[in-house]
Amino acid sequence: MIYIAFLDSENWIDGILGFDMNELPSWIETSGRNFIILTGEQYDEINAGTEIFWYDGVRLTKLKNKKKIWQRLRSQGIYGTYLMNRISELLSTDMDASNFEESPLDISINPPKPFPKAYPSIEFFTEIQPGLFIMPVSKFEELDLLEQGLYDTGVYESREDCWKRAWGWFAHPNVQLLNVTWNGKPLLIEVYYFTGRNFLNDPNFVGDPEVAFSRFTVHVDKQRPHWFWRRCALPVFETLKRLGMTKIRTTPIRDTRPDWKAILKKYYGARTYMIEKGGTGESLEYDLDVAIGMVEGFPQRKTMGPGWKWRDQDIRIIEADESKLNEAIRDVKNRMAIDNDPRIRTIERDIRAWWELDKASMLLILKDGNLIDTRLFRLKEGTTNRVWSIPGSWRLEKGLSRQIAQGAAQWQRNVGYEKSLVIMPQKLYDHPQMKEKNDLFEGHFKRNLVERQDIVEVEYELNTVIEKTGKKIL
Repeated sequence: MIYIAFLDSENWIDGILGFDMNELPSWIETSGRNFIILTGEQYDEINAGTEIFWYDGVRLTKLKNKKKIWQRLRSQGIYGTYLMNRISELLSTDMDASNFEESPLDISINPPKPFPKAYPSIEFFTEIQPGLFIMPVSKFEELDLLEQGLYDTGVYESREDCWKRAWGWFAHPNVQLLNVTWNGKPLLIEVYYFTGRNFLNDPNFVGDPEVAFSRFTVHVDKQRPHWFWRRCALPVFETLKRLGMTKIRTTPIRDTRPDWKAILKKYYGARTYMIEKGGTGESLEYDLDVAIGMVEGFPQRKTMGPGWKWRDQDIRIIEADESKLNEAIRDVKNRMAIDNDPRIRTIERDIRAWWELDKASMLLILKDGNLIDTRLFRLKEGTTNRVWSIPGSWRLEKGLSRQIAQGAAQWQRNVGYEKSLVIMPQKLYDHPQMKEKNDLFEGHFKRNLVERQDIVEVEYELNTVIEKTGKKIL
């Protein structure tokens, strides 16, 4: 027997043949095609999956990395459920007993071939505001983030299940993965599934062209307020409506996330569609028209206007504007460098996110002309804000904290806020120095964050803060 493997222009095996003879047929030599001779064992192994074998010029190698196999099959135009089933088949052979070495991970693989999507017009590229886009997921790193988000839920038994789900969605005709990015960095990935079109010509297919299924959402950036995500969802909702859909239906939301169900009901008008047997999950449904009508625009940055200042003895508070932002970030980083604060690595991006995405306001607190604290305030909802103190006002001694609280609280009241929320670790909340300040300003525990039970939210009534610091409400 003689066994050969044909190679394509990229040196991938293009096919194999076995001949029950002692020499090659003459047409093989004259065909002009590249080929190599195989052993019987090699032939048998390759026969299980020719598409994952590559010739490096000296020897044949085998793709063993599942995500590289995914890329290889997609480069051949394979997609949908068959794609993931085929990968399972190729990985089911004993890789360790292979007659071939593993192909290098940096091996060049042709780009994936396009395939028909149920609703290709959803793959839009929309700029919501400068640097903030909604676009289709297109990078493998983004799929890894989706995979991690699935794994973090604790619902899936293994990491393997998560990668199959994430990468399988990416190559399915009825699924769209959308990504909210800011300056090229993913903030959110959302999965929509559509049953309105039958690409597989399944006679048992029953679809609903008026319903989009919200399969999964992963907040890569967990810091943005609810109103921000609602505003980012608006272009998606409007596109779904233009395509003839009237409703969005969720897959069952697990009972460990009552907060998520409450958010959808409060901010999108969602209602119960179905409760799973045993009450382990609840599917919600909401009308697109209702949801669109409930979405508000981005808030305006709250300000007392150019040149606002507040002074008490040697303490001066200044409201920063665009011209002071770069200088403020520089001073914050210098202060954090002195304290060896590890947050310095991401502090500039975090401050700019609050400023640009959340339309936050910034107060600079100076003592004898030197920056000692920076406070950012962004809208939570209604007349409540969330405040972020950098590098951390809890370190300041009590008298100094009282002075700063006077000016900061008056500024907040003057721009229309009534309450202020602070997020802090439970350990900090329990710290004697923090407890003393909470007693002074009557800050009270509001809640633990759902996915971070070690993080608490503390609420302050601004009228009370002003009263306790000895200043009248202006």
